[in-house]
Amino acid sequence: MIKKIVLYFLWIISIWYIAIATVNARAAIPPRLLLYDLFTGFRDNRIYLVRIFLPVTVLVILLATLFVLLLESNLVVYWNVRIRGLSFHVGDIRFFRNHKKLLMLLSFGATAVFMAIPSYRQLCRNTLDTWTGSLTIAHAGGIIDGHDYTNSLEAILTNYSKGQRVFEIDFARTIDNQLVCTHDWDPALLEDGTSDEEISSQKFMSTLIRGEYTPLSLEELGRLMEQYPDIWVVTDTKNSTVESVQQDFEVLLETMKAHGMESVLDRMIVQIYNEEMYHTVYRIYPFKSWIYTLYKFWGGDTETFLQCVRFCYGHDINGITTWNFYVTPELLQITRAYDIPWYVHTENDVKNANELIRQGITGIYTDSITPDLLNP
Repeated sequence: MIKKIVLYFLWIISIWYIAIATVNARAAIPPRLLLYDLFTGFRDNRIYLVRIFLPVTVLVILLATLFVLLLESNLVVYWNVRIRGLSFHVGDIRFFRNHKKLLMLLSFGATAVFMAIPSYRQLCRNTLDTWTGSLTIAHAGGIIDGHDYTNSLEAILTNYSKGQRVFEIDFARTIDNQLVCTHDWDPALLEDGTSDEEISSQKFMSTLIRGEYTPLSLEELGRLMEQYPDIWVVTDTKNSTVESVQQDFEVLLETMKAHGMESVLDRMIVQIYNEEMYHTVYRIYPFKSWIYTLYKFWGGDTETFLQCVRFCYGHDINGITTWNFYVTPELLQITRAYDIPWYVHTENDVKNANELIRQGITGIYTDSITPDLLNP
């Protein structure tokens, strides 16, 4: 008798979990986030607890319990449906009673699948994730000869020789729809001082950066990443509208595929600027590494930061990025609770950088600081 009661109890819990997971899926709430909220008592999601979780829980458990009681009774229950004089029995309890074991197996199996999805996605994402331990991300390829924002071949190689392995690279689309490595079309960056708002890829690639540094196209950057298999690139595409994001990453994917460099995509860390951008890019290609930068919209309030961290946790995003002056103990506690790495930009003072890391910041975007100068 006790064994049967335990089995029915587990079955009711299974039905309840399937119902909650289905409601969450309809509401686009990731399974991983549901599990986190369950284990923390919905500490950070009280509105969901009151408006959705508790009502659905009460309703499902009541209906599931009534269903189990009917299965154990001798009652014959069904709905009699009449259509144009024809009578049908729908939902006859005797059918479910005769197939009780099969229903239990299906229910337990579905529950196992729902619970396994978060772990499977995280395993697929993190297979090659060896960049998140990095203390530094070289901003725009890092500084060279006192010049920042060059995104040049020489900047990357110089800073690579100093120990940098993760490089944030700026991308812009040329008038012939190619991605090249530049922050913008600033005349100061180009040898001939051109003031064009946009230029062709051919003109860009034939013009030295600041008159002495080699410009990079996306293709050339991919070749460099093939040559140096421990280089990781954070993509800074600037655009955040759906149309522009889609165009940028379609060009990126097509370029890599056209030159047989799909493997390089596993070492690209997509920097997103809003939640919609994540979904847009993910539909184009399921990159394994992501980082969420908040500089375009976040002004330091706790609630928005919490929701961004929860989004990262629910979608297996590897880290979050903000301005360095927003770091507080309260916000650090949030990132620790969700185990989300926090990077800040742009920090070029070694003393400040070490203090930030001492407080709990994971790493920094920097023009000039190399990993050997930091004390984790």
